Formats: sequence, C-alpha cells, structure tokens
Amino acid sequence: MIKVCESLGGLHVAFHNAGIMLADDGDAVTTDQAVWDLTMDVNVKGVFYGCKHAIPLMRQSGGGSIIHTASFVALPGAATPQLAY
Repeated sequence: MIKVCESLGGLHVAFHNAGIMLADDGDAVTTDQAVWDLTMDVNVKGVFYGCKHAIPLMRQSGGGSIIHTASFVALPGAATPQLAY
C-alpha cells in the first residue's frame, strides 16, 4: 500500500462497504458461534482494520475522508431473524 501511495500521491479517501449476511444467521438460540464470529470478522473487524491502516497513510498524505456505509435493513427491519448481521 505504501508503494501505491507513493506512486499515486497518497491516500485521501477510504470507502468501507463490506458486509456479509450468512444464510445460517438466525436468532440467539439457533445461530452458531462460527456464523457469529465470521460475520463480526467481516462486518466489524473489516471496518476497524480498514481504518487502522488507512488513517496513518492519510495523515502522511495531509488528510482525507473515511466513508462507511451501513445496511438499509436498519430502517425497515428484516423479515427473518439475523442476529449477527
């Protein structure tokens, strides 16, 4: 990433839009821990690591913006339980 920043003049924008919703993501009783862990690893840790590595490069580049998107499901709700998601 550092070589890319050097070649292109730095990092000024990061856009985080990763998210998974696994078929086996049910309610608190039926959702397996592996489903929970994988969902958290992608949906939460992915954003954390994206920021962790982008921020130092943005600071070196003089600043920038980090954009996170979230699911529209937060507004209407879901038809099925999706505990991890």
